[in-house]
Amino acid sequence: MLFVIDDEIYAKTHYCLYEPLNDIKFYFDYADCRLWDAADIKNAEGMVPFIRIREVDVMRAYIGSLNNRNLSSIFDPLPDKEAWSKFWVYFDDDGIESERWGKFERNYRIERLVEWCKENGIAYKLDL
Repeated sequence: MLFVIDDEIYAKTHYCLYEPLNDIKFYFDYADCRLWDAADIKNAEGMVPFIRIREVDVMRAYIGSLNNRNLSSIFDPLPDKEAWSKFWVYFDDDGIESERWGKFERNYRIERLVEWCKENGIAYKLDL
């Protein structure tokens, strides 16, 4: 049985910067190869917490991918909330940069999701 990664599954990887780090929203069940809402789970035996990807981590990876020392020197020392806010000052232009960011974010999150599947021994199929 394969875990089908579609747009609905992809959307569940998103992790808002301001949510608690230990907040588990979904569990992957090896028995039926699907996600369950954490609120509906009484016993998570045979399950693994589903990956959550913090938006600020994607932002930092994007900045790193630009290989721009000036930008890195600005963003690297900032705490997460400040980095998140400053990111939008630099990259929310509703144009080319916004488009590049959107493509990078999608690819980054898909790559992390695939890595998570491999790390947890989950057979998957991309259907995005």
